[in-house]
Amino acid sequence: MSIAHERSRGLRDWSDQRWRSLVALSYVCHGKDGARWRFQCDCGHRGAYYLRQVQRGERTTCGCDTKPAPATAWPFPRVLGSDGRPVSSVHRAALLAQAA
Repeated sequence: MSIAHERSRGLRDWSDQRWRSLVALSYVCHGKDGARWRFQCDCGHRGAYYLRQVQRGERTTCGCDTKPAPATAWPFPRVLGSDGRPVSSVHRAALLAQAA
């Protein structure tokens, strides 16, 4: 859709506007959930997203900053067996009971 057609529909030109890591490049289409725009992320990836989600901060990047949740730290010291693999506390207690 051309910019002239966008303006005839009463749409505002958001080109070159920045929201967090996303910069608006061009209008894509208008659907039931609002206007979709092509954005470029700071990482270089381009994608089409709903303008309303970007403006509200519901989408701040293309997804490049999503990281897996950190692994839960084991609260107890790890005990290694003779083969170098971790030994559970239950198994360790059984070994100690056999040795006694």
